[in-house]
Amino acid sequence: MSGKHSAVIWDFDGTLVDSRQKNLNVTRAIIQEATGKPWRDFDVLRTMANYEASHRRVSNWRVFYAEAFGMTDEDIDRVGCWWSYFQLDNDLVPPAIEGVPSTLEALSHLPHGIVSMNSRLNIGAILGANGLNSHFGSVIGYEEVGLSSQKPDPEGLLKCIEQLTGFEPGVVFFVGDHVTDAVCAVRARKELSARGAEIQLVSIRAAYGPGVFDDWDTPPDHVAQRADQIVQIVQSYTES
Repeated sequence: MSGKHSAVIWDFDGTLVDSRQKNLNVTRAIIQEATGKPWRDFDVLRTMANYEASHRRVSNWRVFYAEAFGMTDEDIDRVGCWWSYFQLDNDLVPPAIEGVPSTLEALSHLPHGIVSMNSRLNIGAILGANGLNSHFGSVIGYEEVGLSSQKPDPEGLLKCIEQLTGFEPGVVFFVGDHVTDAVCAVRARKELSARGAEIQLVSIRAAYGPGVFDDWDTPPDHVAQRADQIVQIVQSYTES
């Protein structure tokens, strides 16, 4: 299916950039501020391996905060509003994952967007530091959909699709490194169908990034072992 309304939408952390260390640093700072305890008191924050293992077991950051730190929904709403401040206050710049810049350039004829549970301001700052800002016409961070509507809820993905395509017929690709992204795509596909939108939503697993998750209960449509393989996947749908 070809046409001007094709688009590529990306998850951010672990898909476009390796932000693991920055996110761990920020989480440590937030938990210290919220609890008044040193971050070393929490086993999940002592090492990157512990932090990543805990994230593998949950669907999104809200569940992570609830399970790892015993926070209530009210606590999570409160500290969730701190994320952007602490991210911007931390001067570590996550690097783009190998192959991502050239992949974006190869697909620069298509509109691109981002749907993430990170802060929109932080995403913009990191993209700018990596020289990637110009590729993205839509960035949906956690602020754009509210704290209770994070992935796998499809609200952010649907909003990004609307901004990039106006829900006109076409094919949209959603690339992510977590099973939550595949679940989000399934839910968004159902909503698009219910709305009568003639959009083919194709999910791609970014299996090339750091901290890759081994087992996905909800399989994606395609798996990219390298970032540049996304180009061939997109071309297989958009070039006749």
